[in-house]
Amino acid sequence: MDRHGTFEAYCAAKENIFKFQKGREDKPAVSIFNADDPITADWFERYNKKPGRRCLRFKAADAPQALRQVFKLPGGANLSNLAASAVVAREFGVTDDRIEELNEFKGKNVEIIILPNYSEKIKKNQIEFLNQLKGSCPNLPDGIEFQNQIRKEWER
Repeated sequence: MDRHGTFEAYCAAKENIFKFQKGREDKPAVSIFNADDPITADWFERYNKKPGRRCLRFKAADAPQALRQVFKLPGGANLSNLAASAVVAREFGVTDDRIEELNEFKGKNVEIIILPNYSEKIKKNQIEFLNQLKGSCPNLPDGIEFQNQIRKEWER
């Protein structure tokens, strides 16, 4: 989000994805919206009425239990991502029974991918957390410097 300057500009850029998405009555464009977020919930209402478009929505609470048990990722945003992935899977014909089959992976380690200058694992006193401030706080004057300050505080 750093490149957009403001949250409003970021939202306008994201909304352009939906504004310019082309579809037809026989092959509609599919748009997926987070119903927990007031901005994207409003977009759902706006674009759901457009011909040639199929709008779907999800809430974090809709994340299937099978996905939650396999992908134990911290934070509400990750729960929303799991719910969104289930909506996408269903749109492509994946049944809830197939999603439930993910339970066979329960107990396996799902590695969290750490992206440089975006996220990092920090562990102290048997507590591990995922710091994603750079991706989550675009208005920070210098996200990396702020992460360094947080890390120093945590390591005390």
